[in-house]
Amino acid sequence: MKSHVLGIDIGTSGIRACIVNSKQVILYQNSLSMPVPNLQGQASTQSPSVWKTCLDNLLDAIPCEHWKNIGHIIGDATSSTLFLANSSSKTLAMMYNDCSSTKEACLIEDAFNNAQQELNENSGFTGALGASSSLAKVMKLYQQMPNQQKLNQGSLFIFHQIDWLTHYMTGQNNITDENNALKLGYDSVNNKWPSWVKQLCPLPLPKVVKPGTVIKQLDQACFLNQLDHSVEYHAGTTDSIAAFLATGANKLGDAMTSLGSSIAIKMISEKPIFNAQLGVYSHRLNNYWLAGGASNAGGLALLKFFSLEKIKSLSKQPLSKETTGLNYVPLIKKGERFPIYNPDLMPCFTPIAKNEQQTFQAILEALTNIETKGYQHLVELSGTNLTRVFTTGGGAYNEAWTSLRKQNLPIKKATLNSAAFGVTRLVLG
Repeated sequence: MKSHVLGIDIGTSGIRACIVNSKQVILYQNSLSMPVPNLQGQASTQSPSVWKTCLDNLLDAIPCEHWKNIGHIIGDATSSTLFLANSSSKTLAMMYNDCSSTKEACLIEDAFNNAQQELNENSGFTGALGASSSLAKVMKLYQQMPNQQKLNQGSLFIFHQIDWLTHYMTGQNNITDENNALKLGYDSVNNKWPSWVKQLCPLPLPKVVKPGTVIKQLDQACFLNQLDHSVEYHAGTTDSIAAFLATGANKLGDAMTSLGSSIAIKMISEKPIFNAQLGVYSHRLNNYWLAGGASNAGGLALLKFFSLEKIKSLSKQPLSKETTGLNYVPLIKKGERFPIYNPDLMPCFTPIAKNEQQTFQAILEALTNIETKGYQHLVELSGTNLTRVFTTGGGAYNEAWTSLRKQNLPIKKATLNSAAFGVTRLVLG
């Protein structure tokens, strides 16, 4: 029986593969970089053809001897990255950090508030609020489409980044996992699409399944000629949840911080918590909830000032025992999602520091403050004490950053932090 699992992680800066056996032993890993999205003001876009090229190259690099034992494939991808497509055309993808759908966000907020007053739906929360939500992006993309394409609305579908992978592997359309559906407005507490979302969304809402569910065997036309078509493709999850699964965090109060291009945190909670003003939302995963949020700030703020080699060098130097007091806002562009939702918040790197070491420390202080405030929100809203914070992403190896974080948080470095590995646990348990 073919029991090996291929996990595929599609991130913002790269794409990764991991093959494990039934005992969760890693047999193969590889990663390739991806071109950065196109940033223009509050917009962040990319052509899905970039993903196809990178995925083809990633899979072509897997040695032939590994293919014969693969019985399952599952993927993860960035939350709220999506595009619209039919059989003949597709839009550009709006990326996870695209905050340009401000008008649509206002319409969503009004519809949601009206639903609470009139129908008492959704228990007072939704993941669809904000200009970076999936629902806001769908509405904007549809509005921008030529009328001729809208005439073929019946064959026009929403593709989250993970849904694109599903279609690529199986040919299936209009099906997604519960975690990626959250920011499209799915009510994961009551397991349904609220009526106000159905009324507002201009396209058919996808069928929603639990992460790990077998969707279909591989498409007969699948490019993976090395594989038997009996290989099962499973519904995936978001990249941050896959990274969480990789760490081994499994107890109430366990948490994970991903320190990459942006900062994302998640904590195991007994109950779901949502707060639109703070940018807090919750995902259902098995028998518990992952409460958290994702900032637009992160490692990109360091790259604005320093090369990667310079960052590595500075991270090994001791920081000043005195805080800089510069209080930077370490955003690359206008708009913040968490630990406070503020689409108008502007980057701020003034006053100018005395030297590069102080600049480096001031940015790290600002990033650490974001993470600390985020966990304070989660603890207060959930009533759950924070016990362990596993750390993943490139920032986990930044010694200076770690020293600041340890002053306020119970930091624990994850021994495994590959999302491509973590997502395989949805198949193997």
